[in-house]
Amino acid sequence: HTEGHFPSNFFVGLLMAYFWVACAEDLLHPHEEAEANMGSGDAPVPQAGPAEPARSSGPTPATAGLAALKRALAVERPELKPAEVLREAAKRWKGMSKEEREQYMATAI
Repeated sequence: HTEGHFPSNFFVGLLMAYFWVACAEDLLHPHEEAEANMGSGDAPVPQAGPAEPARSSGPTPATAGLAALKRALAVERPELKPAEVLREAAKRWKGMSKEEREQYMATAI
């Protein structure tokens, strides 16, 4: 905030919400009100859609391969700081052929 004006990018991503309540008392216990209205039929009940496939909680093969490359790079060049290892690994990963990446992905599994 400078000289009474905000920078042009200050409000980027700003979300606004409006709420109407009958009285201030409604704001004191909102969860009780919501629970009471759950079965009243005011809001549409979402219908169960097609089941989404379960996602594994583990890393993707590409993530595991990149992590393997970072570990190898850290051993190869111990003088690099962690941020430099990350930067160098990303640069090497982008420059690799598909077969080279698949080798790292296979060794990481």
